[in-house]
Amino acid sequence: MRLHFSHAPPKVACFNCSECRCCTDAAFADFSPDQLHAITDLGSPRSHIKGADSWVCADRGSPLAAGYDNLVEQVDVPLGIIDRSARFSPQIHCHTDARLHWLRIQDDACRQSGPGRALFSGAAP
Repeated sequence: MRLHFSHAPPKVACFNCSECRCCTDAAFADFSPDQLHAITDLGSPRSHIKGADSWVCADRGSPLAAGYDNLVEQVDVPLGIIDRSARFSPQIHCHTDARLHWLRIQDDACRQSGPGRALFSGAAP
């Protein structure tokens, strides 16, 4: 599977809720649909959670991308599948009240207990 991005991601986040970890892994980059191009077909999305579609690797089941009914202008891509992903630090940590108890990330990114919709809808967090 190969994905091509026409621009660097405008937003990067680390989500801690179990639903987000299921769809995209914990850390992901947010792209608009016109920035993301699959070199090979992603296939049909799966829907594990109401309002969320995710695409997974046909061979291994690993998350490749996710889209959400309430955020139609974005596609989330796990940082772990992006080459040189260390270039993209999270701007926000969301659902921090649901983070795994052993996960301790030390950075200066904004933290909030909710979903961070303000950042992803274009408004300031």
